Amino acid sequence: MSQPEWLNKQTYPFESHYYHLPEGKLHYVMEGQGEAMVMIHGTPEWSFVYRELIKAFRSQFCCIAADHLGFGLSDKPDISYAPELQAERLEQFLNHLKLKDITLIVHDFGGPIGLAYAQKYPEKIKRIVIMNSWLWPVKADPFYSVFSHLMLTPLGKWMYLQQSFSARVIMKRAFADKSQLSPDLHAQYLKVFPTPQSRKATLDYAQSFIKSDDWFTSLWQNRDKLKAIPAQFIWGMKDIAFKAKDLARFQSLFDHYETKNLAVGHFPQEEAPEEVISTVARFVEIGQSRETEHVH
Repeated sequence: MSQPEWLNKQTYPFESHYYHLPEGKLHYVMEGQGEAMVMIHGTPEWSFVYRELIKAFRSQFCCIAADHLGFGLSDKPDISYAPELQAERLEQFLNHLKLKDITLIVHDFGGPIGLAYAQKYPEKIKRIVIMNSWLWPVKADPFYSVFSHLMLTPLGKWMYLQQSFSARVIMKRAFADKSQLSPDLHAQYLKVFPTPQSRKATLDYAQSFIKSDDWFTSLWQNRDKLKAIPAQFIWGMKDIAFKAKDLARFQSLFDHYETKNLAVGHFPQEEAPEEVISTVARFVEIGQSRETEHVH
């Protein structure tokens, strides 16, 4: 299937693949060979946000980055995009690929969605890299509660569906250095949501802080299933959403973790790709050298 004309194929030079879910076609890229490195995006992102990591690691890993239904180059049917349903769709896709020894990289909503898979199949996960995300209920947090309640109102729905508020406004606000989000770059996130109907997934995610509270609660209750997996945190410390307190709470989940704090906003992959790549590379290499020492 051909890629859209607006897609910048110089910066995103990957072949498109599709997995057929019951609700629609899931777009993904799979580049390189070796152990699996699976990258899970949030909102209003798609696999494009991981393009520099894919290019950097495809010489060592089989890099897999899917667009959740409702995002990117995947189908956008008129269905529910509640994150718990997106997690089930991701599970179907990853189980289809029959992966093991996965290096799992998650960001934003990709955190709860991807870590739900890790909780269910911890034996398949070799290590986890977490960027600016969360894994607990936030319904009681005024920051998320007020925002999510607004998105349940006619005004909120109009902002998200008619004005593409998530991709057009919130994404730009989430950059610490707004100049990093050039018009050309921003277009790669705006043009995947060309119509009000195509933006439903971004609205469903915004409402889920309240509507999916039980699911977020269950993830937090199952947090011990992750604690033995080596973890790395790469955290944009100028994030408008996920703060140092959220990082500290996340760190408490794991027995073994390391942390890299960056003076960027919510999207470390966009604002500091070189630092993200070098940090992940060190984590991966250390993990592999430890494994070699154990063998010998």
